[in-house]
Amino acid sequence: DIFEADELFVNKIVETRHYLVHENVKFKELIITNNSELYEFTEKISIIIKAILMNEIGFNESFINLNLKKSVRGMRIFNK
Repeated sequence: DIFEADELFVNKIVETRHYLVHENVKFKELIITNNSELYEFTEKISIIIKAILMNEIGFNESFINLNLKKSVRGMRIFNK
């Protein structure tokens, strides 16, 4: 489900952002340093933003899940 938050995913994003902006982090093992992992996280964030926008303009959750998962990006990110 696109709307479910993965705690590790969120923590990695937060720690990587803190590292890039402030260079001080609590959990260095959570920093995303691998380019392919960074790309994958960026793609997932892009899909999440699209889901939020679709939700805000009135599409229901099942429609959003179905359509974003059918997209090329969605298939690659959410069908692992």
